[in-house]
Amino acid sequence: MYYREVINRLNDKFKKDKKILYFGSMELIGLSNLAVYILGNNNFINSSISSGIFSSTLASICVLYHFEKEEVYKEKYKEKNMDKYYELKELYDEYIDKVVNILSDIKYENNMQLCTALDYLLDTGFFSRNESYKYTKLTDKYEVYEDLFGTFIVEGNGVCRHNSVFISDILNKLNVKNLKIYCSNLKGRMALKYSNHVLLGLMQDDKKFVYDFTNNSIGQINREFITLIGINGKESKYHVIDKENNLEDYLSKESCELDSETLARSVVFGLKAGYDLKQKLGCMYDLEPKLMDEISEKSLKLMPRKK
Repeated sequence: MYYREVINRLNDKFKKDKKILYFGSMELIGLSNLAVYILGNNNFINSSISSGIFSSTLASICVLYHFEKEEVYKEKYKEKNMDKYYELKELYDEYIDKVVNILSDIKYENNMQLCTALDYLLDTGFFSRNESYKYTKLTDKYEVYEDLFGTFIVEGNGVCRHNSVFISDILNKLNVKNLKIYCSNLKGRMALKYSNHVLLGLMQDDKKFVYDFTNNSIGQINREFITLIGINGKESKYHVIDKENNLEDYLSKESCELDSETLARSVVFGLKAGYDLKQKLGCMYDLEPKLMDEISEKSLKLMPRKK
């Protein structure tokens, strides 16, 4: 609430001094209105900061004020819709149990092989309605129930946060320890403060590795960086963001060796295991259409999708 107090003081000062801020044809009094206007106009933000109209500190306060208002809105929305949440959670848990039961047909040797198989099944729509899954960038205004992010995958679209939660729910049911790791490939100081990506950290033979189910990549992690190698051989790098302050023990573990032979064996296994399962069963929607339709319908009502 520190920023809320700062904003109140600044608002009081603007009103007391009767100062009016002019930006183009907009006449604004006080930071509350200013924050709303700034957040709604990216060109204004860029031109204002670059030309020195107002400081980066003031801009940051306005942005944080916006985020605070959004969090308050989400909490109220969450409390208001708890009955709908419990209905959907029960259906989603039932679906995950059915998925895990079917995955028992995959005889994997290690967690890396399991992840590559799940990655293939996710990408090819095995877990989604109508066997159709698409990476879709969505705003998170109504995404107030993180433990229901997996319902986006059932419905057929999502981004890294939905993929990671969905796969984590499956792994938890399979008693495979995992944790969400927030990271960033942003530039400059922003890279060390704000995450724009999430993936999963796992263990194999008491050694750690990370798997990115959005970019089909396996990687290593240290206290600062994540280095990923995609199935296509492309390498990418992210800054580690310890968002939940729970990574210390995990980061202290030794890393898996990701040599070409290990990666090749995992990829080949995942593709074959996933393909064989789809050839045998089709997809989850062939097996559970009614349940998946109900989950999708309730998820869309509870958390409307906005691109």
